[in-house]
Amino acid sequence: SWRLWDAYTSWRDLEPKKGQWNFSQLDFDVNFASQRGVEILLPLGNTPVWASARPAESCAYGVGCAAEPQNMLDWRNYVRTVATRYKGKIKQFELWNEVNLKEFYSGSQDKLLELQKAAYEELKAVDPDNILVAPSITGNNTNELSKLDSYLAKGAGTYADVISYHMYTPASSPEALIPLVLEIRKIMHKHGVD
Repeated sequence: SWRLWDAYTSWRDLEPKKGQWNFSQLDFDVNFASQRGVEILLPLGNTPVWASARPAESCAYGVGCAAEPQNMLDWRNYVRTVATRYKGKIKQFELWNEVNLKEFYSGSQDKLLELQKAAYEELKAVDPDNILVAPSITGNNTNELSKLDSYLAKGAGTYADVISYHMYTPASSPEALIPLVLEIRKIMHKHGVD
């Protein structure tokens, strides 16, 4: 599979101005993947400035993109439009990227859950077989794991088909992931999403 992050296919790339869509890059990627038998995982997120709740706030890709949208109807329209256009071509979607890092997501967990629930509803309405991957968290310390725990405690597992965690151990061997995986599984089990 191919995860399209940093691929110029986020919301701010697809709808840079309200109602003005640019699907050229994503169309190319979808066709390229299809010709090679590769499935796509499309992250949903990166709010365009026009839709941002905090349009002047600094983010990883300029301004406004880490904030949740000001109007949930704009978010729903984005998710529905993308899911409809690529029905049968993209079946796997991920909500946002590494939401525990402020440069990627600066809103609250409650707002994130609202986004996740709306995305889940829109994706399933277009195609019940669509898969929504929960917002990813990254980091291998207790503080980051507690964010996953608190988010799942809010009921996030209800609106996800897959739980996501980005694991990096740049200064350690791959075996350092084993305790992290065990802790994540323990948290998932605690909230009935294993």
